[in-house]
Amino acid sequence: MDLAARHRFAAPPDRVAAAMVDPEFAPTLVEVPDVGSVEVVDSGTDGSGARWLATRLHYDGSLDPIAAKVLGSRNPSWVQTYRLDPGGTTGRLTIEPDHHGSLLTCSASVELTVTPDGTERALVGELRVHVPLLGGRAEKSLAPAIVARIDAEAELLAGWLDQS
Repeated sequence: MDLAARHRFAAPPDRVAAAMVDPEFAPTLVEVPDVGSVEVVDSGTDGSGARWLATRLHYDGSLDPIAAKVLGSRNPSWVQTYRLDPGGTTGRLTIEPDHHGSLLTCSASVELTVTPDGTERALVGELRVHVPLLGGRAEKSLAPAIVARIDAEAELLAGWLDQS
């Protein structure tokens, strides 16, 4: 199932990129609905200037029974990684469940573009559930929740940028 989200920030792309991979921003993700806890798994830069932030999020909301079956738990956790290319205006978002990871793939390209009032972040990707017969139904259940979580995260990021 295709995923897409667009967000606007009143900050230049370099500040948005820096905030997206800032380990100090990660704990605010606990304010996203249905996220019970957040931990930084990894963050850093490499020799080329690429930057990343990997966070583990623990879900504490109610989950559709089909989604719970695919994810292997009623309270799943997953690692969300933003990896930004050296220029900081393109990158990738990946979401990997901690359990039954081979059954679900979710990733999106990330592009930050300059706008007259700041930056627009575009995420375009896909969610695939690799379970015969149930995969399509699970995708329809999970995809809107993933996009809603990304939208809520963008609101937190906008607030973080306003305060810093």
